[in-house]
Amino acid sequence: MSRLVLTAGLLLVVGVGACRDTSKPASEPRRPNVLLLSVDTLRADHLGCYGYPKDTSPRLDRLAAEGIRYQTVWAPAPWTLPSHATMLTGVHAYDLGMRHKSSAIPEAAPHLAVALHDAGYDTAAWVDSSANGYVGAERGFGEGFDEYHHAPHAKDLTYKYDMAVTADRAIEWLRKRDGSRPFFVFLHTKSVHALPPNQPCIDQRCLPYDKPAPYRFHFFPESIATRVWSDPEMGQGQQYLWALNASFLDGSRDPRGFPENDLAVLRGGYDDGIFYTDEVFGRLLDTLTELGLYDDTMIVVTADHGEGFLEHNLLMHQEVYEQLIHVPLIIKPAGGVPGKTPQETGAELPVVGPAELADVAPTVLSAVGVPVPEGVGGQPLPLERGAVLAPREIFAYYLFPPTFTYRAFTLRGSDHTLVHHNFGAVETLHPELYSNELDPTQHYPLSDQPEILERLQKHLRERLARPPLYPPRLVHEDAEALKELKTLGYVD
Repeated sequence: MSRLVLTAGLLLVVGVGACRDTSKPASEPRRPNVLLLSVDTLRADHLGCYGYPKDTSPRLDRLAAEGIRYQTVWAPAPWTLPSHATMLTGVHAYDLGMRHKSSAIPEAAPHLAVALHDAGYDTAAWVDSSANGYVGAERGFGEGFDEYHHAPHAKDLTYKYDMAVTADRAIEWLRKRDGSRPFFVFLHTKSVHALPPNQPCIDQRCLPYDKPAPYRFHFFPESIATRVWSDPEMGQGQQYLWALNASFLDGSRDPRGFPENDLAVLRGGYDDGIFYTDEVFGRLLDTLTELGLYDDTMIVVTADHGEGFLEHNLLMHQEVYEQLIHVPLIIKPAGGVPGKTPQETGAELPVVGPAELADVAPTVLSAVGVPVPEGVGGQPLPLERGAVLAPREIFAYYLFPPTFTYRAFTLRGSDHTLVHHNFGAVETLHPELYSNELDPTQHYPLSDQPEILERLQKHLRERLARPPLYPPRLVHEDAEALKELKTLGYVD
């Protein structure tokens, strides 16, 4: 599985003192471990540390207090494949040529796991994807990993994707390894994601977002869950939500008339999934502490995209508005953060300013002393509370041919954000301009700033005209992948 290519620029630095025996080269200090968790579909504003009033994320909130929280981080796209490719390569998905549902990471692209493997790391991953799926090894995600495990991680699961099983596999691996080398563990969980319609869930009439007791109905009363979320024509689980979106797009249903109780069931079930994932992740953190690994491990928690609940036009994640693109990023550096904690100072000091998922890979590599490979477009982020990032424009897009004709693009500037999309049967892209300060949730498009609109449109046209940095790569979707994508609603 590993791609054994030496990372350019890796240097062995040997200090020589006046009285040192130069016949024995000094050994390099051991590099920190790295744990990267990607919570699929986790929007930032549903975490307590990002201001959510419900107690969905006590362990992540504690981790943010111990470490560093980045206030404004954008995903490159509102779906799994391009965002994870960006996260693990440090290259924006559009520059990787990912403009099709069958896209894959180009073979020549840099890869976080390859750089760490070549620097002496044990590398292992557990992902909620088939081998040919959107975080699968056959799409290039397994490069550099000694072990790359695909879901399901256990048999006879009610919920095909289960963070508890994923965490248990990682814990088992951590307990068994010999510990002679640092580790890089990548975990990807869909326990927050809407459910695929597997047979156990159909038999148990699962809700679109559902979890086992006692996590079920934690954030909404069971009494309001009266709707039957399945239909012979519309399917069940996530398929049912895709069918609702299709009816909103073709105009046969008006999203403004969607029942409020049903929306509360969706939001509450989504929050149940966050709470469940948070508690299970806490168990993994406790294991790191038990094994004496916590202090020496850099822990990074982020997401590939958010989720929509009709704040605009659709459910789930087909749009490029703030709720879909703004993702959390929490980093606890190995050895901790210098200075007092927010609890000690009485004030939280997040890192403010624009960042993106392309920054994750170079930030990790810089922190552990591994050179950033050539071609990485992201920037290493400062590992200090209260840092202010330099202004830059952040670009995100939604393209999913041939399944969906809907297209959307967004460009976030320092003060304003442009959203460009076609909705329903309209082929012409419709521009919307929003104030970042006055309208952060993007509900009131501005009509009195034509110069700003034209400037951002020009910048967007220039961004879209840029060719890929690598020859685009497509994969043949095998029967297993097509079955998975069909159950998830991505293909007909």
